[in-house]
Amino acid sequence: MPLPGQSATASSGEPGRIGTHRASDIADHPGDSMRIESIVDGVLYQQGTLSSLRAPADLLAKMTRTLGDIEGDLVVFMGTLPLLHGSFVYGRHWQCSLTLSAGKTQTHRYETKWRNASCALAVNI
Repeated sequence: MPLPGQSATASSGEPGRIGTHRASDIADHPGDSMRIESIVDGVLYQQGTLSSLRAPADLLAKMTRTLGDIEGDLVVFMGTLPLLHGSFVYGRHWQCSLTLSAGKTQTHRYETKWRNASCALAVNI
């Protein structure tokens, strides 16, 4: 979660590639058997199972029942796992992982950096 004025630089082993799990790989596993976690600056920040999140198909069905058919593009913010220490943190080194029941894990790491000093001063005030 970069602060305003920060940029995120991703590195997951291969330039331009974030993950290798296909949707069909994930669909074959029950949500409570897939573990997800995030680590910020070396400290475990969030941890849980994929089943603790609302499934996108369920959310879209509920939206359609409430709002009717939606035409065109749609952006939906889904939420997140509970924070283990109870508050949001800003960090420099981020890592998130998805572990399937078969033990295969996909990890994504990124680093945030300040773009310029004036943004850093504005955030620290």
